[in-house]
Amino acid sequence: MRYDNLNQIKDVLLRRIRPRIVIVLMLFWVLLTGEFSSGYLFVGFFLSLAITLFWGGFLLPPSPGKALFVHPALILTVFKYIYNFIIELVNASLGVTRIVLDPRLPIEAGFVEFDLELDKAINRVLLANTITLTPGTLSVFLAREHIVVHALTRESAVDVVDWGKQEYLEEFEEV
Repeated sequence: MRYDNLNQIKDVLLRRIRPRIVIVLMLFWVLLTGEFSSGYLFVGFFLSLAITLFWGGFLLPPSPGKALFVHPALILTVFKYIYNFIIELVNASLGVTRIVLDPRLPIEAGFVEFDLELDKAINRVLLANTITLTPGTLSVFLAREHIVVHALTRESAVDVVDWGKQEYLEEFEEV
């Protein structure tokens, strides 16, 4: 894209750099650093500008006048996914704790491979990361059609397949 004058460049930059977002990011920067010196403020301002310039089109609606609309069904699905993940996280943590505290140390580690029915790459990565975040399991290989998971016990390997997380992620794709 070629710009003929400075007004066109200014218009493009103003569409990408949102002053309100820069201010919010600056406040977040001050809270994170805990400093209010000129050097920290300059770095925070520069980073806030850079973030909105390079990521503004990805994170925000295309123009400042348009509202960002998120479908209510998507919000509900996200909360269900997080709730389900927390339940599985607690159960897996208790299971790993039982294994570690058992004097016999009943570890039967193994790999399990199962098919994925997710179309979007972001959902496949989210599933793999969720599995890895769960104690006792680790995503080893991720492809378009399947995933390989290492599990601490055979029961947890079978549980990975039956988690139902794919169904929630399929709901993400439908919304």
